[in-house]
Amino acid sequence: MRIPNITNYKPKEFAALLNVTVKTLQRWDREKILVANRTPTNRRYYTYDQYTCNSRASRKIRIRVRLFYMPGYRAGSRQMI
Repeated sequence: MRIPNITNYKPKEFAALLNVTVKTLQRWDREKILVANRTPTNRRYYTYDQYTCNSRASRKIRIRVRLFYMPGYRAGSRQMI
């Protein structure tokens, strides 16, 4: 996947980079897993550093994304299909 050379991302753009929905980003912001930056008008935005950082939060995100898209994985179940 080619990443555009921009520094700030709208939630929709950032969700596309992580292969999650905007609702998921909103939930992660609420649960303090991946906290969004805010504009003076209180709109969310994300930075390239948030995408590339190797913090504890980004490791959680990668694990969750990997589990969600794992072939044969059924959400809400610990069993493989």
